[in-house]
Amino acid sequence: MVPMTTATGSTLRELEGRRVSLALTDGSRLDGAMLVSAGRGRTRTLWVHSAGSDIFVARRDVVAAWEAHPVHRPHRRTHAHPRGERNGETWHAQRRGRARGPRR
Repeated sequence: MVPMTTATGSTLRELEGRRVSLALTDGSRLDGAMLVSAGRGRTRTLWVHSAGSDIFVARRDVVAAWEAHPVHRPHRRTHAHPRGERNGETWHAQRRGRARGPRR
């Protein structure tokens, strides 16, 4: 995890491709945005992707940047059909008509 740092070009490039939080000079923050590019050469903007939109932020407007904590998503269990397996085939295989089991 990269700690909170002042927004210099080299430290921002270390965060490229990661979810970051940015503190801006106007007091606002961008939390959980994907840092697509910190810019190269004379480019003075950061390219971030947040809430389905691409945002370009002037590097001089960024006070601090740090890696955001990943969003916790609960583990999804695959559902079990109430009838369970019959004759060695799964419920889904039976529904698709591709049952694998003993023929009667």
